[in-house]
Amino acid sequence: MTKKLAIIVASGKVELFQLWLGRSYSKLRSNSDIRVIFIPWGKSYKRLVTLAESNGMEILPLKQDGNASNESNQKKDADSGNESNRNKALEFLSKSPPLYVGFLDDDTFVCDSWLSSMLNAIDSQMNCDVLISTVRDSMTGKSYSGHVFSRGKPFVYVYRGIINNKLQPGPCANSAVVSWKAIERIYNLNGMKWHIWDSQFANEPETCLDLSVKLVLVGARATVVPKAFVDHKDPSIPQREDSQKTALSRLTRRYLLYYKYLNEQALQIALQTIEIEKSEWRKNGIFVYTSNIKVDDIEKFAREAKEHAQILMNKRKAHYQIWKDAMLNSGQAWSIFNLRKSG
Repeated sequence: MTKKLAIIVASGKVELFQLWLGRSYSKLRSNSDIRVIFIPWGKSYKRLVTLAESNGMEILPLKQDGNASNESNQKKDADSGNESNRNKALEFLSKSPPLYVGFLDDDTFVCDSWLSSMLNAIDSQMNCDVLISTVRDSMTGKSYSGHVFSRGKPFVYVYRGIINNKLQPGPCANSAVVSWKAIERIYNLNGMKWHIWDSQFANEPETCLDLSVKLVLVGARATVVPKAFVDHKDPSIPQREDSQKTALSRLTRRYLLYYKYLNEQALQIALQTIEIEKSEWRKNGIFVYTSNIKVDDIEKFAREAKEHAQILMNKRKAHYQIWKDAMLNSGQAWSIFNLRKSG
């Protein structure tokens, strides 16, 4: 029997996974309409597997050695990154695909209304390929529903009761729900390869926008499910360090978004948005991606991010050309990235 929803979750931290089991899996495990697949990774691989097994979870078989699972190969394969692990899970699901696939991060906790709201949306919104959760950030107290570009700059999207068709949001990677039909369309455009998630975005927030752009290009329609609440992060768990390394990774992936999808004219306008922002960063003495950088170093820092993005672009130039061509053929570059033509 086809499941309405298959949920993929990965974790490499025992403490965080234990929290996720108590706050999320307890709300999911007994529903017969869904399937939950767990991907363990990292140094605590064996402990995570034991935890998952003791809770009766389905664990993704990443590698096979003959007829027996090879633990060292499984762990090595799982460590290839969150996006790659999600792609492997999708390939695994293709043998018996659900109607929709949900992607949950281990620091994203579903609220009581999330599952019923999503299942109701699947029943009533079958013409929508993307169901967007309402994400409540536990650290800031703010809520948002996906991501958009505003004048080329990535922004979180705040839902106010109606979606602007000219600025369709994409889902947040921590709680995205996408139809299998849309995933298949991306797969087909990719040249029959399971590169739905791009591992070069290194699980940065820009990976949300990368998926969002792909979904728009394959004609996927999105809607926000207002009562599908998730809480992102938890005050009891140490958060990612505000560091130059983190900031460099974020800015690099923003450049990569531009290089991957945009042809020359739109690309130059998008790159100019960063140049304008650099002037603002220098003027205000604040660099948007981190507080741990001197104003005088911003130019050097941005140049390094741009060069790194170009290296990443060249690694997958042939594959990225598929998406660059799809964007050009769609004529949607200016609207998706919300860019203004110069002059």
